[in-house]
Amino acid sequence: MRAGLKESSKRLKQLKNQLKPSRLLSPRRFKEGVALKVISFDLVGTLVSSEFIDYFWLEGLPREYAKHKGMPLKKAKDIVLKLYDEIGEDDIRWYLPLYWERKLGVNVERVLDESAQYIKAIPKGLRLLEKVDSKGGVYILTNTSIEFVDLVFKKLHVVRENVVGVFSCVSHFMLTRKTEKFYYLVLKALGCSPENVIHIGDNITYDVKVPRKIGIRAYNINDEKLSFLLEKLI
Repeated sequence: MRAGLKESSKRLKQLKNQLKPSRLLSPRRFKEGVALKVISFDLVGTLVSSEFIDYFWLEGLPREYAKHKGMPLKKAKDIVLKLYDEIGEDDIRWYLPLYWERKLGVNVERVLDESAQYIKAIPKGLRLLEKVDSKGGVYILTNTSIEFVDLVFKKLHVVRENVVGVFSCVSHFMLTRKTEKFYYLVLKALGCSPENVIHIGDNITYDVKVPRKIGIRAYNINDEKLSFLLEKLI
């Protein structure tokens, strides 16, 4: 099992290198003392809904496994969902499509391609993304793996065109959630201080409370006063 994780990590590194030209990871370095505002957005639940990810894990992978094993879909679902539970959300492998490719013996790329049709933009999030103008750049901070981020970039040009870089706690830092450590690592990569970052997301804990603990100005995407607040802060 450890060998599978090691192999998945190796392939993830290769994928990250392939994705650099599409600006999935291109942090800017700021001169010391220059107070540029960096705007960051969560991805799922903020810019896009979760349907495409739900399809991948709950429908796509079980269907692919059923075909691979030549068994009924219901039986395949029972097996795959049980495996998810055995690994658990606190294990980094739970989040890695490439790990499950090896574990189940299925074609993950095909399932990802199928999942792309279920990508749906969240209008409020995209309007805000297009509206903000930050000299420090606009980034995506997410706990989804870069395979899913790449799908969104390919499907929604407005996201790709307005974002200069992406940080995935799962793919880039091997963290299962956007913890304080994750935000500190992002700050270090960007070379900026917490007070110069504004983060927007939908999860009260990991998009608002956690970043606020380390000094980042964090807001819920559903805050009715958000647009007004950003105009004052940027």
